[in-house]
Amino acid sequence: MTFPRFAMSLSLRFRALVLAGLALPLTACATAPVASPDLPATTQASTPVPSPSDTTVSATPTPTPTPTATPTASAQGYTMAQVRKHANAASCWTVVSGNVYDLTKWVNRHPGGRARILGLCGKDGTAAFRAEHGHETRPNQILAGYELGPLA
Repeated sequence: MTFPRFAMSLSLRFRALVLAGLALPLTACATAPVASPDLPATTQASTPVPSPSDTTVSATPTPTPTPTATPTASAQGYTMAQVRKHANAASCWTVVSGNVYDLTKWVNRHPGGRARILGLCGKDGTAAFRAEHGHETRPNQILAGYELGPLA
């Protein structure tokens, strides 16, 4: 049997694998260093080659907003009297569907403008929120990130 010219320089082991059809494609050989009896030990690769999964960049989720430090609620939740004390841009709490939310950090970020949120501070904003956003997923997800707890 005759070998092509480039195959003459290959090791006997590799030629046997080529004939048997078991040789890996050259791209696979390039990613994993293999010790060869033809090379001295000092020239063989000593560090592993990273696999493609090691270099994959994962998408990071959008961080959920955290409410500012607030007084703790009673065992039953927050009272409407507590909510009324937070009726301005410096401390803006509202109630939506029986839960209390601290919207202080959201006031200046609201896409519809800060006036929309300031109108809800210190009171039950359920009707206004539902009228504007209904059951839209994204606004409800954002609102959930500001939840303090239930209204007592």
